[in-house]
Amino acid sequence: MLCVTPQRFLTIAAWFKSNGTGVEGIVNKYYNNSYKGYQIFLNDGNLCAWYFKDASNYIWDGSACGLQVTGYNDNRWHHVVFVVDASGGSLYVDGVLKANR
Repeated sequence: MLCVTPQRFLTIAAWFKSNGTGVEGIVNKYYNNSYKGYQIFLNDGNLCAWYFKDASNYIWDGSACGLQVTGYNDNRWHHVVFVVDASGGSLYVDGVLKANR
């Protein structure tokens, strides 16, 4: 039996807790106008993530929140994992796949 693990370009994991509104950063690495980087953040309680390898390869839909999951300003701890691989991007919250593109 042959088992092949897909190549991962990026995996980011973090714990967060929020009861706020507005934009709150969790993890970010991006240089302005570079089209290279990634971000996980909250926007009015919505958990958001996006990724740019370059101007042609990205996980983003043109909105402020490329991958979005609602309802996380509940003042409870949550574990988020953002995975980018050859098939696209996936956002897991508390061990459950919540969004992918």
